[in-house]
Amino acid sequence: MLDSEDILCMATVIEFNPISEKLQVTLSSNTEDPNSAEDCIKLSRVAGIVDGTPSKAFLPLGTINDSISQDKKGYHTSIGSLVRVLQWCNEQAMHREPDYGRKTPLPNTILSVLAKSALMLLVNQIMLLSEADIDQIGEDWKRLNNQLYRLFVVNDGSDAGNPVASVVSSEIMNLVMRKLSRNLNLQKKICLRFLQEKLGVEQLV
Repeated sequence: MLDSEDILCMATVIEFNPISEKLQVTLSSNTEDPNSAEDCIKLSRVAGIVDGTPSKAFLPLGTINDSISQDKKGYHTSIGSLVRVLQWCNEQAMHREPDYGRKTPLPNTILSVLAKSALMLLVNQIMLLSEADIDQIGEDWKRLNNQLYRLFVVNDGSDAGNPVASVVSSEIMNLVMRKLSRNLNLQKKICLRFLQEKLGVEQLV
């Protein structure tokens, strides 16, 4: 908040009046009395707002079933729901020609907005869940990492062949791959270990 002399000071909002668009605040710095309250602060004097409430994921950790028919049996929205949405976006991105089962293909703008929103929400929720479960140990994490790997990573270990990458910006995809790198790398190690055991070799490059 900016005071009358344009000096930046911190304050805690006590109450907000949406009609007058004014706030009652408790000043916490640059005042003689840190507990003093100042009424009727105009929104124009607010330089920025910080939400002190700890962030918490609203989607539980959960994976998708092998088929949608299984989802209908006791289905609950979870991280797996976003994976399902992105799988659908992948299919739509691969078949955007007009002759693919419909007279008019899904507009790229709609597909792009849906894919971008699902990607950002997926990353956000996984990051919040990771903060609460740093070790990421458990069958749910293993299944999720496997599904993320199958969704995003191709044989050459990049997202170049990912259909969704064709409908969202490269900046978005780079951000997603960077934020999910730990999950993808954990699954990559599992895949390499499986191949080592199958081929009977000690190390794969």
